[in-house]
Amino acid sequence: MKKLYYYWKIGDVIPQSGFFNENDKPNLSQLITEPYLHKPIVVNDVVIEGITEEELVINSKKEIINGIKLKYEFHRENGWKAYQEFRAKVVSDIYDGLITELEAFLIEANLKVAYDRISQNGDWKTARYELLQVSPYPPFVEPYYNLAMDYINNYITNNYED
Repeated sequence: MKKLYYYWKIGDVIPQSGFFNENDKPNLSQLITEPYLHKPIVVNDVVIEGITEEELVINSKKEIINGIKLKYEFHRENGWKAYQEFRAKVVSDIYDGLITELEAFLIEANLKVAYDRISQNGDWKTARYELLQVSPYPPFVEPYYNLAMDYINNYITNNYED
């Protein structure tokens, strides 16, 4: 497939553009697409440096890593909110007489592995996996476990690409 390149000869003041296959492109050329925001470097209207293949790979990897970091920050922020909702529900249930304070401590101890993962790191899939590894739960924990699993599964379904 042909792609659009800048190409030039030594001594050219202004580069030309043209379509070339990867194998047919001139030695002094540069693909005209992102991430070429800072290159080519032009001094006195002469291109002195284009982007290298190595720089292209490095830039691509950096973009991928930055995208992943941003997604985890998004997931962590949502995990913190989910943990706050869970904690508020447990406290509300104590006030309503549905569970005792001791049961609340045990509920939190049993589900801590999941809520720590999502609230501290944004690791929703890891939280689900680790929550599935812990059992059996005391009967009073089961409704909170089901609530947590439903919330985590829904979150993953709605916020993860795969």
